[in-house]
Amino acid sequence: MPKPMTSRNALHELEQRVVATDEGEEHLHVLMVPHDLPVLAAHFPGSPIVPAFVQMREVVGRVASAWPELGAWRGAASLKFQAPIRPGDRLELRLRRATGAERVRF
Repeated sequence: MPKPMTSRNALHELEQRVVATDEGEEHLHVLMVPHDLPVLAAHFPGSPIVPAFVQMREVVGRVASAWPELGAWRGAASLKFQAPIRPGDRLELRLRRATGAERVRF
């Protein structure tokens, strides 16, 4: 099983796979939102959801680990959060990079 991230506000990683595709490479991360994630206490009390900054930190950190040659994150062309992420949710994060591309899709 992969090692969890060390931050107290990190999601727990349950599984990680790397798959070569005809177009490039895909990294699949299966994540779990712990019920005791500290940031949930303030976002929002009584109906907690994982804040966007936590979600993006998870993505940016995993992209940097998978493809360090891309350097520091420089921004996103567009983002749309599809649904709230709540304590106990299990997530699949798919990072896709075409061969030679400087962009990663997720």
